[in-house]
Amino acid sequence: MSTGEAELATSTANLPFEKRIENYLAHQFGAEGLLADGATKIVGGGSRETWSVHVRYETAGGIATERDLIIRIDPEVSLLPSNRHVEYAMYQAFAQVPRVPVPEVLFNEDSSSALGNSFFVMEKVSGDSEPALLLSPLYEQGRPQIAREMMEILGNIAKADYRQIGLLDTIAAPQPADIWAIQLDHWEKTLHDHQLGPNPVTEAAIRYLRRQPPPPPPRVTVVHGDYRIGNFLYGPERIEAVVDWEMAHLGDPHEDLAWAFAQNWRTGANPHLVGGLLERDEAIELWEQTSGLRVDPEALRWWQVFTHVKGNAIWLTGAHTRAVNYSCTAWMFVDKQEMWMLEDMGVVS
Repeated sequence: MSTGEAELATSTANLPFEKRIENYLAHQFGAEGLLADGATKIVGGGSRETWSVHVRYETAGGIATERDLIIRIDPEVSLLPSNRHVEYAMYQAFAQVPRVPVPEVLFNEDSSSALGNSFFVMEKVSGDSEPALLLSPLYEQGRPQIAREMMEILGNIAKADYRQIGLLDTIAAPQPADIWAIQLDHWEKTLHDHQLGPNPVTEAAIRYLRRQPPPPPPRVTVVHGDYRIGNFLYGPERIEAVVDWEMAHLGDPHEDLAWAFAQNWRTGANPHLVGGLLERDEAIELWEQTSGLRVDPEALRWWQVFTHVKGNAIWLTGAHTRAVNYSCTAWMFVDKQEMWMLEDMGVVS
């Protein structure tokens, strides 16, 4: 932080949060007298603090304007450190892609002087994200369409050409044959950096994955990294926006499929359904029709086992945070994740 930024941060540190937002957005929108109210911290998500705020101002042409915005702030300690510029670039890129709905991003702020840490601002999209609500009788009529859209949107993400939508300005493309090792190395290191004790089944799964690498993907695609029920906003009859792109990268599209299919996102009532919504074969068919790709069963099986390693790395990272909910989730899921590993490796049925 420069001397000027440090002085500005000191001068604004004691202002109410909404006033600090007002000052920043008034400058960005060029709107004196901008008012911000209803600033609410949204519970959930571990990579950034997420705030919802309503703003009112007059444009330069004197037009009264009201907007609902989302502010994503880099926290002091993150569940999963991620590159804000990559996340922002993903929203920008997919705003150009038909049938992949995303919120409009507005400002990406590297300076910490305004709100205490770096952040970005985007339009708020109306909709629900809670899986239990989508699976409730309230959504019985619209749920089949939302379920189909879930897989069609994932297919459109895989179909998008990352070069044409400008992502190479922000992120490098790996060689297809290197993708599996890049991802496994990353999550193995994350796991080892946050271990609380021995995890022999997870270590066995890592050895299993290294012994029999998957075939390279037919093409490198965008991988959302956390695509699942709960990470899109939906209305009564359709998906309104795909969110939570903080783990997005370029890689093998089978990784996204395996993550969406994981048992973590299934329900006790319908444990065989993908996300509690779709039969697996139907989900694959919808994805193939939309993406223009074919699922390789061998590759999907490898990425399914990988998903459990990645899951345990995330749960163990959560156990190191000060947030009670993440710590509890870690203790609850590590053993379950290892049982699912054994099932997918064919050790137990």
